[in-house]
Amino acid sequence: MKVKVNGKERELSEGASVKDLLTSMGLGEDGIAVARNNKLVSKNDWETTAVSEGDEYIIINAAYGG
Repeated sequence: MKVKVNGKERELSEGASVKDLLTSMGLGEDGIAVARNNKLVSKNDWETTAVSEGDEYIIINAAYGG
C-alpha cells in the first residue's frame, strides 16, 4: 500500500502499524513524534495503530546540538 511520509510516497505491506513504518525508515522510538492525517499518534499507540492506504504522516525527529 502507498502512504505519504513528510510529503514523499512510501510503499508498505498490508497490515503495517505505525511502529512498522518507523522501523522501515530506520527510526527508533526516542525523540520521535508522529502525526497521522494531521492528528498526533501517541507513542503508546504506535504498535496498535494500523497504517491505511492513502494515509499522510508527518514524522519529526528531535535533533540535539548547539
